[in-house]
Amino acid sequence: MGDISAQRELSKLFKPITETQKDIKESLVSELRPIKESLKELPAAPQLQAIAEPPEDEDEEERVMQVGKIAHKIPVRHSEGPP
Repeated sequence: MGDISAQRELSKLFKPITETQKDIKESLVSELRPIKESLKELPAAPQLQAIAEPPEDEDEEERVMQVGKIAHKIPVRHSEGPP
């Protein structure tokens, strides 16, 4: 019997908190429901074609990275050693 009375006391003590949480939940759900419905009405995103890896050259022993003019200067400068 002691457990039941303790549970009732705790329920009375926490009732304002649980009621507030319930009200907040209902408010959030009512705000989110229209958003969810409008998202369903949006058109589907277009399917993009996957980027394919360039074909491998069987004769090429090592890979060469292709970079632009500016990016090319950086590795070259660092591969030459200290200035």
